[in-house]
Amino acid sequence: MAWRSLLDGALDVLAPGHAPVDARQEEPDFHERLRRHWTTAYTALGSPPETEVHRQALELIRSGRTEEGARLLQKLADDGNTRALTDLGVLRLRTGGTEEARRLWQEAGSRGSARALHFLGLTSLRAGRYGQAERQLRLAFEAGAALAAKDLGLLLREEGHIEEAERAWVTASEHGVADADSLLGLLWNERGDPERARRWWRKGALRGSADAAYNLGLSLADAADLTAATEWFIQAQRAGHDSAARTLAWLRAHQNLRAAPLQTTYQISLDKDDVGVDPAHGRERR
Repeated sequence: MAWRSLLDGALDVLAPGHAPVDARQEEPDFHERLRRHWTTAYTALGSPPETEVHRQALELIRSGRTEEGARLLQKLADDGNTRALTDLGVLRLRTGGTEEARRLWQEAGSRGSARALHFLGLTSLRAGRYGQAERQLRLAFEAGAALAAKDLGLLLREEGHIEEAERAWVTASEHGVADADSLLGLLWNERGDPERARRWWRKGALRGSADAAYNLGLSLADAADLTAATEWFIQAQRAGHDSAARTLAWLRAHQNLRAAPLQTTYQISLDKDDVGVDPAHGRERR
């Protein structure tokens, strides 16, 4: 049995934890997975609190005291705290109030919140308003949300604008988004240039992307360089990639295998709950 038979068989653009493995396997189509990603991405509360009251509000919400937390966020928002206003929108979206969430994000966006503009773009995508989504994602990126350029590229790819998608991902990469490196690797692999693909995946892997490390391992394994592939699978496992441990176990059980190049399907898991982590990964600029 070829080592490749143990690897997943479809592009995975779901954020980890947003769907069980079985649900992923039931959705083999890239575009269906993409729509699912846009439905669930970036809905975690947690922009870095600027005040002790903001931190208390988030803790109340996470402990299940939702309305108490919401009242604190509303008070902060009324006092001009844009991050609290944006988080209040996230809370309303999570509790089914999409239109209220959009209203709050529009207000936060008018105050300069890149994160709120990014969320607006994602909800426009979810509603199929692609033209509006493209404008909002561009505005979000210009306001400082580098992750918005990555999602803009995914939108452009879905619409068939591959070169524009590439430019958006290159821009996101220049601003430190490792998932953009992984997407650029996928793009160059699809173009039949595995060496260039590996350069992008190596760049993303060195920035900490589990998916880029895993894809690099797959590509090297396809080229029958199982020693180098194993090193990158180990890095992917350490970074939390779901399939890396299983792949490593199989490789270690077949030390003498020298497989011919195989048709490989690469992976990327978009959005690892890194909204608000740092300026290069989407935190709104002050």
